[in-house]
Amino acid sequence: MVYVIGYSIGNELTKLKQEHALAQQEILALKQELETVKIVTLVVRSTKRGFFSDLTHTIDNLGDNQVIVYDRVLINVGNGYNPNLGHFTVPIKGNYYISVNSMSTPNEGLYLNLLKNGNMMEQIYTGGYKSSDYLSSNEIIILPLEVGDMVWVSRGGGSRVSPSKENPKL
Repeated sequence: MVYVIGYSIGNELTKLKQEHALAQQEILALKQELETVKIVTLVVRSTKRGFFSDLTHTIDNLGDNQVIVYDRVLINVGNGYNPNLGHFTVPIKGNYYISVNSMSTPNEGLYLNLLKNGNMMEQIYTGGYKSSDYLSSNEIIILPLEVGDMVWVSRGGGSRVSPSKENPKL
């Protein structure tokens, strides 16, 4: 009987450790989102253009190079981001600060591509193939863009993208 109690306590401790690790990853993701919002707010105030968006639902079984459509738009000054297509169309020539945050699910990796007019500018990898944890990454790139250029994020590998509680945003 003592063995059963010890086993039960051990299982509870393991479960609590896993929940704690998940909570830590969620806190990290929220801190990254907050920092991104702060930066986007500063940029938007000074340049009068920019956007911030994320997902409200999970996208399973993504196709090769499928565009990730971030459907919740928090900031869209200049209306350059199209939440129906997932593309940002440049309204004013300039250098643009682009940040893509992502989080992989346990034991899965995630590749995202940042494209400009169909050409890959950056590939973002969030590793999780050998980890039972949620892993996150943040990729920042400064791109010189011309009026009419289009920028978007697509699947580069992995088959699932989830809302910001779990995964990416631009």
